[in-house]
Amino acid sequence: MEPGELVLATSPAPDTETLSCNNPQIGSPCRWGDYSGASPDPVNTYVVWGSNEYNAASGNNPAWQDENFAIPAAIPPGPPANVAATAGDSFACVSWTPSTMPDGGAPDLTYTITSYQGAIAGRSVVIAAPAVNGCVSGLTNGLAYTFTVTATNAAGQGAASIHSGSVTLSGQANQSGGGGSSGGRSAPNPAPPAAPSPRP
Repeated sequence: MEPGELVLATSPAPDTETLSCNNPQIGSPCRWGDYSGASPDPVNTYVVWGSNEYNAASGNNPAWQDENFAIPAAIPPGPPANVAATAGDSFACVSWTPSTMPDGGAPDLTYTITSYQGAIAGRSVVIAAPAVNGCVSGLTNGLAYTFTVTATNAAGQGAASIHSGSVTLSGQANQSGGGGSSGGRSAPNPAPPAAPSPRP
């Protein structure tokens, strides 16, 4: 079998039935798997229906049967939306909204957050789904960063989101919305510093 092939049905029947074997001449193989066909599902465009005919006989007389099957044609996910970043002290936390683009029903497995300085990619981190936020550490205070998020499912990694807004790491909270439509989640702001105690 070739990689990716799948056995749909088998039969112990010998290749000796007379209607298809040795026809049109002696030595011609039997027509196992005749009348194959495939067609897209009219409702779910990422499902393909197939039909195959095989000989289920256990003797010399043929007993052709149909085997119908469906194959989901999953594709990589679309880019996440509503990417927003919050700067911390040598790290930044990023949140996003999963894509709603059709993907054949394959669930997101992981998300990859990638940091950028300008057009240059830097550190990245992989977050397991279904989480929709994560942090990238090891960044440099005083520098401005943007971030993208990509989703991965069983069909592979999808396209990256557009960049978040730029945030500059300084050890203070610095939140910036970014990629995608409005209304996405944002990473929570750090708690405000405690008020100083009054002097006696």
